Amino acid sequence: VGIIGSLLLFGFYLYLLTHGYDLAYTRTLIFAALGTNMLFSIYSIRSMHRYIWHINPFNNRLLLGATFVSAVLLIGAVYLPPLQHILRTVSLTASDWLPLIGLGVINVVLIEVVKVFFIHRRVHA
Repeated sequence: VGIIGSLLLFGFYLYLLTHGYDLAYTRTLIFAALGTNMLFSIYSIRSMHRYIWHINPFNNRLLLGATFVSAVLLIGAVYLPPLQHILRTVSLTASDWLPLIGLGVINVVLIEVVKVFFIHRRVHA
């Protein structure tokens, strides 16, 4: 799943570069995509033996807090000028976040598909 997700991001990166997008913009999108991907997938990889829809996402307050802090830091890295200068990022529009969220959802779906094989194999072992 990690390889497939990385290949999707790399393909997205190549698409942006070959279609004339600015390097700073492309770098920011990929940076935000990596962060967003982790924010989504952490809930899916909490258990390799239970599907994401069988796990209450609100029962782990530490994970919720860590997710919130990570999201704030990611947004700060993209929008706060001092962090933009250090990380060489640029501001993104709301519509820029849509494909990033889509990639995060795709990654969660891929993880859940892999879980089908793990769970099926475990039940029939």
